[in-house]
Amino acid sequence: MHRVGKIIAAYLPDEQIIKLVKENGLHSRTEKTITDINELLKHYEIVRAQGFAIDDEEHDPGLRCVAAPVRDFSGNVIASISVAGPTTRVTMDRISSELARMLIETANKISVQLGFRKLKNIFY
Repeated sequence: MHRVGKIIAAYLPDEQIIKLVKENGLHSRTEKTITDINELLKHYEIVRAQGFAIDDEEHDPGLRCVAAPVRDFSGNVIASISVAGPTTRVTMDRISSELARMLIETANKISVQLGFRKLKNIFY
């Protein structure tokens, strides 16, 4: 999984993730690509806990992406928003100091517009 797909996949039930991996495999794109199902499941736990996902050169060398989930009225993750750029501009420090917060805030605002009311990890 890469880019915005990672955040959507992270909110699927583990059984569905395992089924998708069995059907499609985990193909290595770079040396940073997660190719082990157990590592992927642990990674998705972290993603769900922090409320955003990072693609840290897992799909393309030199490219980093951060994404946050958008939920519908029932709380299901139906979309995501993201920002991507070269690792020199989308630094890990910048993600932790501003980008993740901004994405979560914006995704939560969109979710509210779609009828979602149970917000957690909200920064505004």
